[in-house]
Amino acid sequence: MLVALQAHLLGWPKDTRPSLLFLLRSLRAAAVPLVIPLVILGGFYLGAFTATEAGAIVALYSLIAARLYYRNLSWMEILRIGYDSAILTAVVVFLLAVATIFQYLMGVTGVPLLLGEILRPLESAQWLFLLGVALITMVFGMVLEGLPAAVVLIPVVFPIATRIGINPIHFDIVQTAAVGIGLFLPPMGVGLLMALKFAEVSVGEHARGYWPYVLALLIGLMLIICLPELSLMIPRSAGFVR
Repeated sequence: MLVALQAHLLGWPKDTRPSLLFLLRSLRAAAVPLVIPLVILGGFYLGAFTATEAGAIVALYSLIAARLYYRNLSWMEILRIGYDSAILTAVVVFLLAVATIFQYLMGVTGVPLLLGEILRPLESAQWLFLLGVALITMVFGMVLEGLPAAVVLIPVVFPIATRIGINPIHFDIVQTAAVGIGLFLPPMGVGLLMALKFAEVSVGEHARGYWPYVLALLIGLMLIICLPELSLMIPRSAGFVR
């Protein structure tokens, strides 16, 4: 929706309306990539693998498809991609190490307990509590990697959430979305730093077109918070929620 609005306001070029034959040809051409969402959702429904394992499976499948089906990737290019991925992973691991130290310092100084006291007045309304947790999580995500941020916050706020009747799956999805947004917020969002490295642009260059997308993500987060069924619909259909 945001992209469509920007295209209308900024006068981006429009393509012709696709015909049914064009859509069928596009579907056939996209058959190999469409295996990926089927594998992910099928694995989740069947309990065959976790989200982390799904990422590894999809990465392996993508390499095999690019090398053997599309034939647009040589073995040397695969090695170069692996090398670049290792360098980028090393940067993230370094940030994670620093964030873990920061997490420990916050723990010994009693910051998690202080956050629990700050959130206590919001227990009267579930959406207010989730909003408060999400805002704190995003602030943590700006200066911590996602895992340390979750380690600091979840042990404190999760018991409160279950006590006031928030579904654990809904709570986890809100937390995951908030951490994901925080990872793309300056100054230290790991996702933001990785995206800037891939795009080879500076923070100043991307800032002009950046904030509308952050606003769209925040609106989506509010919808998830205020409409729990958006989060629980698929888990309910899989039998995880009754």
